Amino acid sequence: MLLKVNGIDKEVSENARLAEVVAGEPYEPGAMVAITRSTSSIQKETNEFELVTSKGSLFLRLNGSDFAGRWRELIPQIIGCSIRWQSTKVLAIGSFPTTLDVDRGRYHYSKYDCYFSLGGFDNRSTYMMIAKIDHDGSYGTAEGKIGRITRGRYMLGEIDEGEVIKDIRPVVLELSDKDAFPTNDMEFRLEDGMSVETCVRVSLDRRSPISCEQFLVVAGSGRLDITDR
Repeated sequence: MLLKVNGIDKEVSENARLAEVVAGEPYEPGAMVAITRSTSSIQKETNEFELVTSKGSLFLRLNGSDFAGRWRELIPQIIGCSIRWQSTKVLAIGSFPTTLDVDRGRYHYSKYDCYFSLGGFDNRSTYMMIAKIDHDGSYGTAEGKIGRITRGRYMLGEIDEGEVIKDIRPVVLELSDKDAFPTNDMEFRLEDGMSVETCVRVSLDRRSPISCEQFLVVAGSGRLDITDR
């Protein structure tokens, strides 16, 4: 029968015991093994979008407002636009024409908020703005908020003026209806199609050296002891 062991397909005998499957795999005796029995899988679109540049991606989570709905409609126009300008407060992507109403009021924006701005209070020169710091401002179209940057925030300090938005992709979530459970019973009989995970692989981020060091101290023996406390 066919199993997936640590992400790799593996042929084993019918009704193989867990001990047979973990043999030769990275495994600490006595540790828990994750076993998954998959029943179905569906894909679901989220309210998050990936803004792709040559230097990496920014992820925007829409807030469900009317402005967010307008932004969805404008995606074809925003693709191909560049980082037109930036300051210590904001980063501007554009410009592109819209039919947004002009509003000269002053509103509050929090760090990582994304919102519309009208250049010179003219909706023919609309920009998508990303707030770098908390601030108040008048950007020409009511509050104009469409959402927030949730991932790739480090890009705001690295992206240059002139960088182009190459693509905007909806983030799709794959949902699986699975029966998953842990066990350290090496006599457990496996079934065809099951997935077995004997270890956890971690890619450390060199930009977080202190956190990496703390993790290495805790996991230096190759084993993580986890309790319910």
